[in-house]
Amino acid sequence: MKKIGKYLIEKELCDESSLKYALEQQANLRKKGIFKPIGLILTESMGINRQDLDKALSHLYYDILSSSIFFKELSKKALKQTISLAKHLTLPEDTLIFQAGDHPSSFYFVISGKIKVFSHLPDNEEKFVNQLGPGTALGEIAFFTGELYQNSAKTISSTNLLVLSKKDFEQLCNQYPEISLAFNKVLALRLTLKDIEIFQASEQEYAYQQFLSQESELPLPDLIGQTRTINNLRKKIHEVAEKNFPVLVYGESGTEKLVVAGTIHKNSQRSKNPFLSMDAENVVLEGYGAIPDEDSGRLQLEMAQNSVLFGYEKGAFGFSPTRGLGLLQICRNGTVVVENVDKLTKDTQHKLHNYLANGTFETVGGSTPINSSARIIATTSKDPVTLTEQDLFDNDFLKLLQNNLMVIPPLKKRKSDLRLLVDFLIIMECFKTPDRKLIKGISPEAYQRIMEYDWPGNMDELQIVIRRAINLAQGEYLMPEDIFIGIAPPEGKYTINLLQFDKVKAIFKSQLYPAGLQIVTVFVFSLIFVMAFMGNQAPQRNISLILVWGLWEPLLFISWFLGSRIWCSVCPMGA
Repeated sequence: MKKIGKYLIEKELCDESSLKYALEQQANLRKKGIFKPIGLILTESMGINRQDLDKALSHLYYDILSSSIFFKELSKKALKQTISLAKHLTLPEDTLIFQAGDHPSSFYFVISGKIKVFSHLPDNEEKFVNQLGPGTALGEIAFFTGELYQNSAKTISSTNLLVLSKKDFEQLCNQYPEISLAFNKVLALRLTLKDIEIFQASEQEYAYQQFLSQESELPLPDLIGQTRTINNLRKKIHEVAEKNFPVLVYGESGTEKLVVAGTIHKNSQRSKNPFLSMDAENVVLEGYGAIPDEDSGRLQLEMAQNSVLFGYEKGAFGFSPTRGLGLLQICRNGTVVVENVDKLTKDTQHKLHNYLANGTFETVGGSTPINSSARIIATTSKDPVTLTEQDLFDNDFLKLLQNNLMVIPPLKKRKSDLRLLVDFLIIMECFKTPDRKLIKGISPEAYQRIMEYDWPGNMDELQIVIRRAINLAQGEYLMPEDIFIGIAPPEGKYTINLLQFDKVKAIFKSQLYPAGLQIVTVFVFSLIFVMAFMGNQAPQRNISLILVWGLWEPLLFISWFLGSRIWCSVCPMGA
């Protein structure tokens, strides 16, 4: 990365003697404890005029930003506007830029110099985290998500920064949506590559390794949004994260309950320890597979929940030749999330309540109390108070959880966050496509359709709609015809997406659909009616009856399993 002095020489805006004199002056001032930027010394010594210096700096910033992963895909116009709004900041060495716990108010981009990122240990000693140099951004994730800075940053040497305030950044994003998309890419890439560390089992604990082979590590995405309710929720998350009490996360179906649980874990002292989850409504137990509540007796469901949470001893079940560790053993110093906690059986609720009260539990088939300090975060989509009144929830268990209640607002009450959420999902879903499909954003008309809908399925439904739109999109932006809003398909069912086949997708997007098919259907129906009244009237020889009962009805019945809704568009009544 070129320094401003070399850049001025290359562009023939300054001679070497003037630069050498300015560097000597800067060194003399530094010995006296005074820091002065080289550009300021050059202008004061008449080595270069201010206009030429500003022009050179602008070109230098453009060259550096255009090669950065944050800005390299931006248009020339958007990049120049970014540079014009950004402020140039020159800092001497050992200058604190921000510290952990501060609210992010600006976006920092390093032009030259070195920056140290560090955290504070309990004894106030600095723990080195990272070193940043020219061409890198500083604190961009906290700036983009609105979370507090996790670490502190200060200069190692004299450093030049480009600084964008939140107000200027929002103005740029409104004027050039591609800028928001570029930052979403960085955020999505970081989340894609991020995994949660799980402590390693010893070679002797085969049962522990066997359990881990069944479990997936949970990614911890960030809570996206800038509305007042989300910012208040973030504030409460940070307050709760500092404590070790159990937490109850309540929100409508499809809201980011697991994201909130992950954010609490990330911001707690347990962040380096395991973070695992169990869905009480769809428990997976080795030997039995998924045991949904509606398909099994209460005893079998209870057995599965207890085994996954508390573990089981060798021989406890016919399928358990070895010992199985539960989440409370694996996450001894970490966090356990119990999703759909309202689906826990009464006995499992009682055992979990005893663990929260005493810090000990017993495995299935065991009688020795086991200690654990795993934190419990429970999530539910149903009002726990109502469940208690209906005697479906243990009252004592609820009292323990309700001390730290987190309520997630539904999507319909935070629609101003939709732009950030849609941009983020576009990037995330593009990463998941086999060919890394490139979608740059969403058209204003398509976004209007998303804004007009109330999203009863919340974030889960929005993600399905965006995923389907990306599969349909033919250009670089999502268009209104790509946005199909409706009921999200149920999970766990056998479904097939016909739109994944290019030929099928081409039919649906062609001008012949549905008008062409409706015309053909009208013709076929008319022909059948004509032959019914004009042809042979004997039932065994009437061609209409043969076509209807021998061919049409079987085909119609079979097609219901593949695409029943298609008939609504080809039916003559819809023409």
